[in-house]
Amino acid sequence: IASAVTALRLAGSTAVGEARLVPVVAIGPDLALREEERRFVRVSATDWRIESDGPERVLSIDERGIPLGLADGREWPLELD
Repeated sequence: IASAVTALRLAGSTAVGEARLVPVVAIGPDLALREEERRFVRVSATDWRIESDGPERVLSIDERGIPLGLADGREWPLELD
């Protein structure tokens, strides 16, 4: 979720083909916190490649920042009228 929010915020200032370094706090498998930088590369209008010390990840978001392609994903309103 945090990566999707970051990609959405970067979308307004990052053209396709450009990248931005973003400082993050990561939680390791041992639950220890560490500061690192992740590189968000805008691959297309909806796709981002996230590069860090760990495995590279690809994220697709819609215009609202909702991650796309999650097999078990669903959405619902946070507030009901």
